[in-house]
Amino acid sequence: CSPWPGFLAFLPLGPPQTVPWGIQLVKAPDAWSITQGSGAKIELIDTGHDRGHEDLPLVPTANCFGAYDGCADAYPIPHGTHVLGIWTARDNGVGVEGVAPAIADTDVYVYGACSSDSGTCPTDEITAGINWGIFRAKVINMSLGGLGYDAGEANAVADAWGNDLVIVAAAGNLADSSNGGSVIYPAGLTNVIGVSGVRPDKSFAGTSPCGIASNWASHVD
Repeated sequence: CSPWPGFLAFLPLGPPQTVPWGIQLVKAPDAWSITQGSGAKIELIDTGHDRGHEDLPLVPTANCFGAYDGCADAYPIPHGTHVLGIWTARDNGVGVEGVAPAIADTDVYVYGACSSDSGTCPTDEITAGINWGIFRAKVINMSLGGLGYDAGEANAVADAWGNDLVIVAAAGNLADSSNGGSVIYPAGLTNVIGVSGVRPDKSFAGTSPCGIASNWASHVD
């Protein structure tokens, strides 16, 4: 487990294929008769991803960028691989099925803004990742965050919003669930959807496999 905001424990593959309860909670299967993600263009800003993983899209190397190499991910924190799995895990009979299992390989972009060794995500790299994705993707996910407003990051979000992108970021983690915690950025920025961790009954997650609670401060949408 990692102390950095937005961390989700990596879950290894195991037969047979399942649809995790979180995927069902957001009603993704209800949409699959209409679309399973074909035609969508998405960007993950994270630690990168394990390119060639059997349950993930084969992202072209040209679709990877960032200081930490979007087409690579490593232990001890293969965080980006896990998040991309939530988003895009294939309907291929192994592992799990993600929200958009039929998205095209070429429509997935991954920006390595975070270190797999420490879990740190420099703000300038997050900002660069947002700017890089503006004319490539239509949805940006950032399961990361930290304290402190940054004008450059805010400007990048504003530019992305102005170009009709949907921007989503993690609300962050707490040491315990006794209070809502502090506002985390970029989730706290205008036009970013701040997402917390929840239980199956949609209540805030007071505990997690990492032993920490989900943030439920004012930036949670």
